[in-house]
Amino acid sequence: MPTYPGIYIQELHASAHTNMAAPTSITVFIGYTHPFKTPPNNFGIPVPVFSFSDYEDQFGGFFQSSVVDCNVARAVNDFFLNGGAHAYVVSTNSGMQYSTSNGSNHTEGCTLGNVEAAFNNIGPGIKFIALEPTDIPPAGTSPGTEMTVEVSNVQGNTADITIKYANRSETFRKLMVDAGDPDVLNKSINGISTLITVAPAGANYPGRFTAGTATLKTTVPANAVGAFNVSNFRPLFAAEGALDKLQIFNLMAMPGIVNNSVLSDAIAFCKRRMPYFRLGQIC
Repeated sequence: MPTYPGIYIQELHASAHTNMAAPTSITVFIGYTHPFKTPPNNFGIPVPVFSFSDYEDQFGGFFQSSVVDCNVARAVNDFFLNGGAHAYVVSTNSGMQYSTSNGSNHTEGCTLGNVEAAFNNIGPGIKFIALEPTDIPPAGTSPGTEMTVEVSNVQGNTADITIKYANRSETFRKLMVDAGDPDVLNKSINGISTLITVAPAGANYPGRFTAGTATLKTTVPANAVGAFNVSNFRPLFAAEGALDKLQIFNLMAMPGIVNNSVLSDAIAFCKRRMPYFRLGQIC
């Protein structure tokens, strides 16, 4: 018992643990991502992203297509522009059948059919291959997107190359082909351009540049109505699946998806998880 005036502090052992607030702004985005630039290992699993740059690295960023839904990239970008800091993206591209230039499929099975990466040749021996979807839809449907490659200012074995795709363009000046180094054009473009790659086209590679413009486009099959497939989504909501094992998220977003069957599966999944959510979680 104190016997003189003053302020006395007595420390007591806490009888309860402090309640730690759970995050309340983690969003899961589900849908189709870039058909050419999404690594196959990212299909069907929640991949964490902390900025739109992370999304571009993991899923290829923005793209345009008349048959493949392209809303996820826009939604993720808006999320971070409006203050979001932590999200997961689940790509459902596992049911699409886009092909690379050598005919090998990214994945299997889809009523869309086999839609190849567009390519065209300018001059002997040089093939230009699009890294973006360039589908031209059947008549009477929404407009598609094509890519053009222009070779100009040809001087001997050098030339300027300009690639245009929607509102994007790239220009490479004084590119050179060299018979003594067949790989020189590959080194100048592949891995640097975000729109095209180049490859040999027959025994004449590397050949010489020829001035001109080529259109890179892929014609969508007449019976194609879009790459959406319910079976791409249903496995994502399975019990003990990769998404179900994700410990914390507060909001699920499926941009551009309006199919009642998919929405019903998603709502049932959220309700099933509700009893196990931590404080602050909302789905």
